[in-house]
Amino acid sequence: MDERLGLTSKLAGCIPDARDPARVVHSRLERVRQRVYQMALGYEDCNDAQALRHDPALQVACDLMPHSGSPLSSQPTLCRLENAVDGPRCSCARPPGRDGRGAPGAARESLPSNPTDLVPLCQPDCRSPDR
Repeated sequence: MDERLGLTSKLAGCIPDARDPARVVHSRLERVRQRVYQMALGYEDCNDAQALRHDPALQVACDLMPHSGSPLSSQPTLCRLENAVDGPRCSCARPPGRDGRGAPGAARESLPSNPTDLVPLCQPDCRSPDR
C-alpha cells in the first residue's frame, strides 16, 4: 500500500539529509519507513528500534533482506532522523489547511477522504528521492 501511494517516499523527500554519501549505511527512505512502520505497529518510542532492528518482518517491509547481516537503523540513527525534521520548511504531518491545532471550542475539520491528501506538503526546496 505504501509503495502504491508513495507516502513514505514523499515524506523522505521532505527531510534534509546532509550526511556524507560515502558513509551512509541506511538510506533516508529506509529510515523513514522503519520509523513510520514501527509507529504503525504500536512501537511509538524510538528506543524500540534497538529490539526491532533485527526483526525479519520489519526488515522485509523496509526493503532489507532478513538475515543479510545488515540490521535496520539503531535508536540513535532514528533519533537523528527525527531531529532533522524542520517544521518551518516542511509541514510534514499535516493535511492541507490544518496547523495541527484547533482553536478552543472550534469544530474539528473532517479528514480528507483521499489518503493522498495527507501526503506531506513541502516547500519547493524539498527534494523527492525519485527526482
